[in-house]
Amino acid sequence: YIEIIEESVIENEEVTARIKIGDFEESFTLSLRFSGIKDYLVQWYKSLNDLLKSQNAVALMQWLVPGSEKVFRRGWIFYKIADRVYIQDRLFPTDLDEILFDEKGIPLSIPKRELVTEEGDTISEWETNLADIYFFLENVNAI
Repeated sequence: YIEIIEESVIENEEVTARIKIGDFEESFTLSLRFSGIKDYLVQWYKSLNDLLKSQNAVALMQWLVPGSEKVFRRGWIFYKIADRVYIQDRLFPTDLDEILFDEKGIPLSIPKRELVTEEGDTISEWETNLADIYFFLENVNAI
């Protein structure tokens, strides 16, 4: 499910939301500065469908910002390996020019999955499966 906690809207700038796919459940903040709630839901639905159909990795953005803006972005990267899906929270700093974004703020390429940082720390990730993604898409009624 995707749940938008409407009473958490702060001056039309951000809103708290919650997403649950299989065992992956996370509360987070959506930036409403450049995009509305519906924009996020449509982007997530399309990206997860792309993951099921043909892509090995997609991003579900939490901070949708037009591609021309030089600001931080945030999203979850969903990596598909066989019937498993690994989810990592990702910041997209403004100084990383190797990741390009389309006009809506969706990454045009997804960084490869890393398990440790440059400093040697383990990157936390959640694991789910394709069946949970199918179930989520069939049952999400917010879109």
